[in-house]
Amino acid sequence: ISLVEVPVQGGAERVLTQKSWGGLPNLAWVSDGRGLIVNAFEQDSRGWQIGYLSYRNGDFRKISNDLSNYFGVSLSADSRALVTVQLEFSEDAWVAPLARADTAKPITSGGQTYGATWSPDGRIVCTKSSNIWVMESDGHNASQLTVNTEGPDFPPRVSPDGHYVVFVSSQDTHIWRVDMDGNNAKRLTNSPRDSAGGADFS
Repeated sequence: ISLVEVPVQGGAERVLTQKSWGGLPNLAWVSDGRGLIVNAFEQDSRGWQIGYLSYRNGDFRKISNDLSNYFGVSLSADSRALVTVQLEFSEDAWVAPLARADTAKPITSGGQTYGATWSPDGRIVCTKSSNIWVMESDGHNASQLTVNTEGPDFPPRVSPDGHYVVFVSSQDTHIWRVDMDGNNAKRLTNSPRDSAGGADFS
């Protein structure tokens, strides 16, 4: 995605910069017309950041450069201040009685848990800090089932007999199976069409 200028009355477009982005959801003109503040996702970046683009020569420089994500941008009338929304993700597993969902309580911490599922024996299996874990329904006695340092093992599913856990590994995007005690990890698929999605039992 790049930026072009279009006359209000219509006419030919003019490319403002040779730089391109993976996403460009919002921008705002600086009051003196010399540049724009852009909210962009760079293709080599891990997040949505704020930057300044010179109208004269198309040069771009970052204003923010951190691990947070920023969505939307607006400038004050004199362009001395900008407002944006900083988005931070925090995901943990919570448990609550179905009839009293408002009493939910977290059973994990750290903000890196997702894909929680029940096992037949009443325990919870989930992805936490990129690996598959099993724990009691209150979060106690947690045990790590997989060891993955390159990326997350995608949402696990437990077999109806409670013997196995299946998941998609981000290391190779294939479906794997592991025993509920973490032993005997086995790859089940080997197709080049496998992708990082999910798996389940029939």
